[in-house]
Amino acid sequence: MEDNTISCRNRLFDFYKKQYKELYKADIKEDCLKSAKFILDKNIIWGDALTLHSVCGEKKPIIFCEWSPVNANMLKRRDFSFHELLFQSENNAMPLFSDSGEDVFIPEPVKEYPLIHFMRLWNEE
Repeated sequence: MEDNTISCRNRLFDFYKKQYKELYKADIKEDCLKSAKFILDKNIIWGDALTLHSVCGEKKPIIFCEWSPVNANMLKRRDFSFHELLFQSENNAMPLFSDSGEDVFIPEPVKEYPLIHFMRLWNEE
């Protein structure tokens, strides 16, 4: 439900903001808060797992973002389609995850982004 998605994003952002302010007190950077909000907006999504499409706005495939830290301040973003994650894994007959050390399916991203400073994430899309 849309209201659950919004509520979840808001609760997570409020928690992050509280922790951030406790740690950095007077040295709060608005760009850091905007970047955290951007990540939550990209990762907490309203989608229909039956159709594999997002629900809000025009019908688009559900996309999951992976955020990988590269060094102290840089992030690498890769986007993965939910449809591709499900069906490529099935076609390869390998699981996506394994706790027992067996081979797993390594998905291909639908889009890769250049390295970016974490404080500039919110301004890139």
